[in-house]
Amino acid sequence: MPNTETTNRVLEILESADEPLSASAIQHRIATRSRDMTTGIIRDVCKEQVEADMIEATDDIPPAYQLADE
Repeated sequence: MPNTETTNRVLEILESADEPLSASAIQHRIATRSRDMTTGIIRDVCKEQVEADMIEATDDIPPAYQLADE
């Protein structure tokens, strides 16, 4: 039996779709949204940690991160 979170995600995807979606298409859209949200959160954490001098960012675009030298 699916949990409430999964049910809500599926319904949200179907509400925003402009065509019928297969189960694999629904899964792909859920994965893409989850990845995009996770990436944003990781960027925010890294920015905060760079500002706190806990990690360093490279000059690359997008930057790569490593622990700051102590």
